[in-house]
Amino acid sequence: HDLGRYGGQPMDFPALRDRLKKAWLLSEPYTDSAAADVFTALQPLSPLLDELRETARLRPDAVLDRGPRPLDPPLLAADAVFQLSRALGVRASAELELGRVDEAFADIFALQRLANGLSDHPANLLCLLVAVAMQDQAMGAIADGRHRHVWSDQRLSEFQSMLGELRPLAGFWTALQVERAHIIYLVATQPKITEFGFAWPWWFFHGWAQQNKVGYCRILESEFLSRVSIAPDRILPAPSSALLQTLNTRLKFHSPYEWVARLGLSNLGKILDGLGDTAERLNLTSVACGMERFQLSHGRYPSTLADLVPNLLAAVPTGIVNGQPLRYSTVPQGGSQLYSVGWDGHDDGGAKDDIVLKLPDAAPR
Repeated sequence: HDLGRYGGQPMDFPALRDRLKKAWLLSEPYTDSAAADVFTALQPLSPLLDELRETARLRPDAVLDRGPRPLDPPLLAADAVFQLSRALGVRASAELELGRVDEAFADIFALQRLANGLSDHPANLLCLLVAVAMQDQAMGAIADGRHRHVWSDQRLSEFQSMLGELRPLAGFWTALQVERAHIIYLVATQPKITEFGFAWPWWFFHGWAQQNKVGYCRILESEFLSRVSIAPDRILPAPSSALLQTLNTRLKFHSPYEWVARLGLSNLGKILDGLGDTAERLNLTSVACGMERFQLSHGRYPSTLADLVPNLLAAVPTGIVNGQPLRYSTVPQGGSQLYSVGWDGHDDGGAKDDIVLKLPDAAPR
């Protein structure tokens, strides 16, 4: 646990080594290289990580087994896949630090293939969340390589292609449609009373179940699915404070007719906002890879993002929140940044809640 990082930031190996020491996962003697020590600590996992990497290369959906019925969820050991993917991302960053660029690329490629396989028509929301976590690990390792300027044009192009395949908001839409179908299926197939009594608990009577089904579907549609726009991917503004208060009241009110909604939807708003944040970071990372490719050809970063179109980007991506093109600016401390306007709707120049990706200095030619 605690092997990951958030938002595509470079890995802090000294801090990670200290955490591994405290967890008794790393023993003395330590070397002068924190990355080398972390890489050594991961060696017991190497057979599993290598198998995961090879499986992803050959069969990106190999972790899924959809079961005998169309609505059965995949038999996915979510926690195991998630933890192994975190270790794979850390190993990729350690390999970059140690100069093993080819091995690092193979690990990142595996993370992206697995993430995209899980997010393509996800069978439930859990599959999508695991996929997003895996892609976040990949983005962090890609950032490590960009800061070291070790990626070739071909590999940066492959990263861009893979980043574009994972669409968290489209996956969210699909996953909720599937989960709604599960609820409807559950209620519609409720066994009738027989001479042997209830097949379901006595309190799960037909009228109560039907009203819970209706309440669940209404709230799901009006408060969550209605906020998602596909092609282009957007999160529409959240409900006004009055409507949000009404929703919170409805979900907290102990009505017997919204019991299912309280169980299934209470945390969905936070999940949706988190997926929007991830979708924005995928856009930013893809543009950053395009800028790195531009730097390889010209020895400098572009003056504007429009310089990347059409050779390195089909178009400048628009923000998930406001639908406006992503921003590119220098910062007072030196260097530059990519950013998108955050949830407050104001361009704060990369401050406050703007979603920001720092760019490395151009590599010397």
